[in-house]
Amino acid sequence: FKCGGGGRIQSLMIGVIMSLFFFIGPSAVAYVPRCMAGCLMIHVGLDLCKEAVVDTYNELDLFEYINVWIIALTMTFWGMNEGLAVGALLACITFVVQSAPAGPLRGSMSAATLRSLSWRSTSDLEILDQVMRNVHVVQLKGHLFFGNIHKLSEYVANILETQAHLEYLVVDFTLVVAMDSSAADRLTKLKHICSAHDVHLVFAGIPSQYEHFKTSMVASFGSSKSNYSCKFYAADDLNGAIEWCENALLRQYKTLMTPVALSPQPEKPLFITRLESLCPHESPEVIQSLLSYFEQQVLEAGVMVWRQGDAANSAMFIAEGRLEAVVEEEAGTTEEIVVGAMVGELCLLTGEKRKTSLHTLEPSIVYVLKLDRFREMVQKDSYLAYVFQGIALRYMSLRLQYVGNRIWETKCIPI
Repeated sequence: FKCGGGGRIQSLMIGVIMSLFFFIGPSAVAYVPRCMAGCLMIHVGLDLCKEAVVDTYNELDLFEYINVWIIALTMTFWGMNEGLAVGALLACITFVVQSAPAGPLRGSMSAATLRSLSWRSTSDLEILDQVMRNVHVVQLKGHLFFGNIHKLSEYVANILETQAHLEYLVVDFTLVVAMDSSAADRLTKLKHICSAHDVHLVFAGIPSQYEHFKTSMVASFGSSKSNYSCKFYAADDLNGAIEWCENALLRQYKTLMTPVALSPQPEKPLFITRLESLCPHESPEVIQSLLSYFEQQVLEAGVMVWRQGDAANSAMFIAEGRLEAVVEEEAGTTEEIVVGAMVGELCLLTGEKRKTSLHTLEPSIVYVLKLDRFREMVQKDSYLAYVFQGIALRYMSLRLQYVGNRIWETKCIPI
């Protein structure tokens, strides 16, 4: 390779020669002059020595370079096996020395600006704007082991001491690569630190290979998605953790901040309630006028509504059932479209092609706004078109909020 013989012919010749030696055996060595064999050994030894201690001088830091010399001297004056053992020991020491100072913390912030993907009404968002400062998110990274996990405990204890208003602490494991038993034990003790300050502890995105750790935490402290009085909860990802905290805070503060109605209000379909929450300053008459431009359709389960790349000629509200949007030819990103949600509105407004494929998961009832009816709305009632554009912007704001969370969560833009 060093002589430039990296082609197929050279590789074939080397293979043939090695095959001949396989059949001839070591007896062929007797025909090699001793001076040539000695020179070859000296050349190989000097070349390996140069690669190990000379070429790496500008490539390794001082600590790693000293380790190379220790291994080389051990092999020279003690033996090959002893050198390998010393090398393995020094590799472990190097890992601890280099990883421990960096610490396990990638970032930490208040959840005041973080929101889950779950849909919230305007009144709920106003409450969350006031109380989400009671949630603090700590994101971990890399390898968690005995050399750096103590920094997390110290940091959490300091946060809880200095921010007495906190009610929920979210620890995100999305960027964690590995975790040893001592780190798992120290993470278990976080629960006791939080309990001393009456703070709920929420773990998010625990790697699947540590399912036993997650199970033991749930068994020890209890965890329920619907029981918000639990002091510990394990979510599948950061979005699930934020959603659980939001639900708990809304359950706790909504009755305190929401005025009591003087008379019971008649129940409305969920999608109508969602539509009214999208434009809270509009009267029911305006909502009904807007819906008059929509056409009701019944869809069976498994129906492909549109495909990615199709022309955008409609938008729809989901009145009943469930649909799923899929981004094709990538990592399998999907979004479940539930009752009260709107889909396809942005492409209808911009004239772009469909960004996703949409199909039904179960029998569904949808209200469809077709392109010709939207153009008619623009011509005849520009105010309703303005209301519809406001609804589309509200959905865009929700999606951008989720993308912002993912950028902070993974330090990259999601696919």
